[in-house]
Amino acid sequence: MAPKRVRLQPSAAVDGWYLIRYHNAMDSASILRNARTRSGLTLRQLASLAETSHSTLAAYESASKTPNVATLNRVLRAAGFEADVSLHRRHRSGLGITKGQELAAVLELAAAFPARHSPRLEAPVFGKSTGAS
Repeated sequence: MAPKRVRLQPSAAVDGWYLIRYHNAMDSASILRNARTRSGLTLRQLASLAETSHSTLAAYESASKTPNVATLNRVLRAAGFEADVSLHRRHRSGLGITKGQELAAVLELAAAFPARHSPRLEAPVFGKSTGAS
């Protein structure tokens, strides 16, 4: 049976900005606990399969200890999962601010310009024929 894939996502807020799709915390404790409960294994069963002690695994799940990447992958594989992490280049503006902050600044600037609406609506009238047949 092929291992199940678990997509890891970075965690939430940066300076009060809400980052879309990043509402789940990425920490080894919650990832390991989630993998173990989804696999239906007890701490002792998973520890045996991962060739570690149940007390160490409990420490990882309670976040009192943090496994290195190799250990995290070994435990996830023992639970029937595989970590799937991808790296993407972050595009930055030349201003040293995030894209969200840059967008907020642009929208604030746009709001400062007066809107110039025509006093008369310039639109075609639908349903009326303009020429003779």
